Amino acid sequence: MHTAWLTFAKTGNPGWPTYDTTTRTTMVLTEAPTPENDPRNEERLLWEGLR
Repeated sequence: MHTAWLTFAKTGNPGWPTYDTTTRTTMVLTEAPTPENDPRNEERLLWEGLR
């Protein structure tokens, strides 16, 4: 995470794809961070249904 913050501060780009509502790519910050498309999709859809 530290490296991502430094990269973002220097370049404006943290090093992963830009979020958009089509793919919903999200960086999952674990021991080995990886981008995932629409993680926790089921939970998100549940919350959307409550609006």
